[in-house]
Amino acid sequence: MKLLVSVRDESEAKIVNDHPGVTIIDMKEPSNGSLGAVSYQTAFAARHSIAKDRITSIALGEILDGPIWPDAAELERRELLSKFNFAKFGLSGLARHEDWITKWHTAFQQLPSGVQRVAVGYADEEQSDAPSLETILAASVEVNAAVFLIDTFSKKNGNLFEILGTPRLQRLIETARQQKTMIGIAGSMKPQDLPAAIELNPDFVAVRGAVCKGDRTSSIDDQQLTKFIERMGSIEDESLDVPAAEGSASEG
Repeated sequence: MKLLVSVRDESEAKIVNDHPGVTIIDMKEPSNGSLGAVSYQTAFAARHSIAKDRITSIALGEILDGPIWPDAAELERRELLSKFNFAKFGLSGLARHEDWITKWHTAFQQLPSGVQRVAVGYADEEQSDAPSLETILAASVEVNAAVFLIDTFSKKNGNLFEILGTPRLQRLIETARQQKTMIGIAGSMKPQDLPAAIELNPDFVAVRGAVCKGDRTSSIDDQQLTKFIERMGSIEDESLDVPAAEGSASEG
């Protein structure tokens, strides 16, 4: 299982860039919401502080927030977006919009062709007023999304496991696998949630608050990140240790 860590600026990007245990470096502004977008200037500085060969992702806000970086020239905007491997928009507020898939497709059309699309579904569907997770996953094929990320819209109503429960998460992951969509899970997860996450075996787990000094709006802490990576590796190693069956040893 791979690890995605969300950074908010250049200084955090430099910290995470130095950790090979992080597979995907994501960018978002946590004070602006679950998928809060950073400014063009912040994204530019942060991306240029990350090694070119690193896998990167960027959150671009909720679709109803409007266009990406409207103050940036189109050429500059597309040039910067092209430096990210993945990009995602939130679907909050669109549950009762009959044309929500069209709006979603239009938002994705702002991306350069080389940027892979991430479909994000919110576990707290009522709070987010977004389409259901199952509906979004099914529609992700229509918008050519390569990845399905399950997240939480509000960070005050419990974490992913508390809101959805393991059985529903398992069904969603199985469905994503069947349609050959990469699957990631996020949503206020802490180190103690790692055993359950690893048991589900998604392609990646995404965190921010778990590696910060305080809550998710505080700064990423290098020691916290190191501990999280070590904990994750330790649990994965334990899951590979299968006790030998009785009588398997050679007998004299």
